[in-house]
Amino acid sequence: GSEESSEGGVEVLAMPKPVFVAKHARVTVQAKEAAEERERAEEASRAAAARGKRAESRDILEKIVQNDDAAAFREDFDSNTLDIPDFSSDDDDPAVAETERALWRLREIRRVKRDLAADASRRRERAEAARRAALSPDTRDREDRAKAA
Repeated sequence: GSEESSEGGVEVLAMPKPVFVAKHARVTVQAKEAAEERERAEEASRAAAARGKRAESRDILEKIVQNDDAAAFREDFDSNTLDIPDFSSDDDDPAVAETERALWRLREIRRVKRDLAADASRRRERAEAARRAALSPDTRDREDRAKAA
């Protein structure tokens, strides 16, 4: 409609210009709702997969930390000579998905191992610095000369 302004004139509301949309390009309400529902389902699926991956990472970390057989662990995972391909595919082949998962698991184990080694190294350095700070200057100089020789 139209409304009268305080000046007594008639004010016309601007209407959008009609635009033709081809029948095949039209989106129905049902199609829009279906697309939104698919998008919500995909998002929920991605969130569940991320939660699963985080849980598996946590399990891997717990196993590594609790692992008493460190020598066997080193033998299995110290060989960084393995060439791990980083391939991404949209293929839904279960064998490919399982291979990608195994490779991810190996990368995750190596990352955790590297982080634990770095933490241990930092602790050793701090302990050595504290030990040297507690030494007398004469003893520290003797150690320095012995190390240099």
